[in-house]
Amino acid sequence: MNTIFISGRIISWFLLLQEIDINVIDKLGCENVVVDLLSRISNEKSDEPLDDSFLDEHLFVVLVMTPWFEDITNYLVAHNLPQHFSSTQKNDLFRKSAPYTWIKE
Repeated sequence: MNTIFISGRIISWFLLLQEIDINVIDKLGCENVVVDLLSRISNEKSDEPLDDSFLDEHLFVVLVMTPWFEDITNYLVAHNLPQHFSSTQKNDLFRKSAPYTWIKE
Protein backbone atom coordinates (compact mmCIF):
# COMPACT_ATOMS: atom_id res chain seq x y z
CA MET A 1 0.00 0.00 0.00
CA ASN A 2 1.46 3.35 -1.06
CA THR A 3 1.16 6.19 1.41
CA ILE A 4 1.02 9.72 0.06
CA PHE A 5 1.74 12.62 2.39
CA ILE A 6 0.41 16.01 1.34
CA SER A 7 1.51 19.20 3.06
CA GLY A 8 -1.01 21.53 4.61
CA ARG A 9 -0.15 24.26 2.13
CA ILE A 10 -1.08 22.04 -0.85
CA ILE A 11 -4.32 20.98 0.81
CA SER A 12 -5.25 24.57 1.61
CA TRP A 13 -4.59 25.63 -2.01
CA PHE A 14 -6.62 22.64 -3.20
CA LEU A 15 -9.56 23.65 -1.04
CA LEU A 16 -9.36 27.31 -2.07
CA LEU A 17 -9.11 26.51 -5.78
CA GLN A 18 -12.14 24.21 -5.64
CA GLU A 19 -14.29 27.26 -4.96
CA ILE A 20 -13.28 28.96 -8.23
CA ASP A 21 -14.92 28.21 -11.57
CA ILE A 22 -12.56 29.00 -14.44
CA ASN A 23 -13.47 29.10 -18.12
CA VAL A 24 -10.52 29.42 -20.50
CA ILE A 25 -11.41 31.02 -23.81
CA ASP A 26 -8.78 30.85 -26.53
CA LYS A 27 -8.32 33.97 -28.67
CA LEU A 28 -6.96 34.17 -32.17
CA GLY A 29 -3.44 35.53 -32.55
CA CYS A 30 -4.65 38.74 -34.19
CA GLU A 31 -6.94 39.43 -31.19
CA ASN A 32 -4.32 38.59 -28.57
CA VAL A 33 -1.67 41.10 -29.63
CA VAL A 34 0.90 40.55 -26.86
CA VAL A 35 1.09 36.78 -27.24
CA ASP A 36 1.14 37.12 -31.02
CA LEU A 37 4.06 39.55 -30.83
CA LEU A 38 6.01 37.36 -28.39
CA SER A 39 5.56 34.30 -30.59
CA ARG A 40 7.02 36.12 -33.59
CA ILE A 41 10.22 37.35 -31.90
CA SER A 42 13.24 35.59 -33.32
CA ASN A 43 16.41 34.93 -31.37
CA GLU A 44 19.44 34.92 -33.65
CA LYS A 45 21.75 34.23 -30.70
CA SER A 46 20.13 30.96 -29.75
CA ASP A 47 23.37 29.54 -28.29
CA GLU A 48 23.68 32.27 -25.64
CA PRO A 49 21.54 31.96 -22.52
CA LEU A 50 19.15 34.77 -21.74
CA ASP A 51 20.34 37.27 -19.14
CA ASP A 52 17.44 37.49 -16.70
CA SER A 53 19.31 39.05 -13.78
CA PHE A 54 18.19 42.35 -12.28
CA LEU A 55 20.35 45.06 -10.81
CA ASP A 56 20.12 45.49 -7.03
CA GLU A 57 18.07 42.34 -6.65
CA HIS A 58 17.05 41.84 -3.01
CA LEU A 59 14.83 39.48 -1.11
CA PHE A 60 13.00 41.06 1.78
CA VAL A 61 11.15 39.35 4.62
CA VAL A 62 8.20 37.33 3.42
CA LEU A 63 5.53 36.57 6.00
CA VAL A 64 3.40 33.54 5.26
CA MET A 65 0.16 33.30 7.18
CA THR A 66 -1.22 29.80 7.47
CA PRO A 67 -4.98 29.56 7.02
CA TRP A 68 -7.18 28.83 10.02
CA PHE A 69 -8.31 25.47 8.62
CA GLU A 70 -4.87 23.98 7.91
CA ASP A 71 -4.64 21.96 11.15
CA ILE A 72 -8.25 20.76 10.76
CA THR A 73 -7.58 19.62 7.19
CA ASN A 74 -4.37 17.80 8.13
CA TYR A 75 -6.17 16.03 10.95
CA LEU A 76 -9.14 14.99 8.79
CA VAL A 77 -7.07 13.83 5.81
CA ALA A 78 -3.97 12.28 7.32
CA HIS A 79 -4.84 12.05 11.04
CA ASN A 80 -1.76 14.16 11.78
CA LEU A 81 -1.70 16.26 14.91
CA PRO A 82 0.89 19.02 15.28
CA GLN A 83 3.70 17.90 17.58
CA HIS A 84 3.80 21.19 19.47
CA PHE A 85 0.11 21.08 20.48
CA SER A 86 -0.74 20.68 24.14
CA SER A 87 -3.52 18.33 25.21
CA THR A 88 -5.91 21.30 25.49
CA GLN A 89 -5.08 22.41 21.95
CA LYS A 90 -5.56 18.85 20.67
CA ASN A 91 -8.98 18.61 22.32
CA ASP A 92 -9.87 21.98 20.81
CA LEU A 93 -8.81 20.68 17.38
CA PHE A 94 -11.00 17.58 17.82
CA ARG A 95 -13.95 19.79 18.76
CA LYS A 96 -13.42 22.17 15.81
CA SER A 97 -13.03 19.35 13.28
CA ALA A 98 -16.17 17.47 14.41
CA PRO A 99 -18.62 19.32 12.08
CA TYR A 100 -16.47 18.60 9.01
CA THR A 101 -16.21 15.34 7.13
CA TRP A 102 -13.75 14.33 4.44
CA ILE A 103 -15.46 12.49 1.59
CA LYS A 104 -13.18 10.18 -0.38
CA GLU A 105 -14.12 9.56 -3.99
